[in-house]
Amino acid sequence: MDKPLSLYCVSNWYDYALVEAESPYAAVQARYGREYRPLKSDSVTQDCVVHAMCCEYRGYVETILERFRLDIDRVLWLDWYEDTLRFQLISKSEPNC
Repeated sequence: MDKPLSLYCVSNWYDYALVEAESPYAAVQARYGREYRPLKSDSVTQDCVVHAMCCEYRGYVETILERFRLDIDRVLWLDWYEDTLRFQLISKSEPNC
């Protein structure tokens, strides 16, 4: 049985979009077509490179994001919101966190 799709807001800092997917990881990968690894919230520091962000688009999140006129405001809010999931591109070199 297929898992139901949820709506997610995703951003790679340059782009903001709503994506239907089974999971936050699937939403990021579907939008940007690259391999990512999730970052644990406690491992994200000022020295960490975050390549993509994702949050389920419902309830409080939907209400707040719909109030913004510009996508850049949505991206900045996603970065600020504590429940936003962050992802990093998988690289053959050392991790960026």
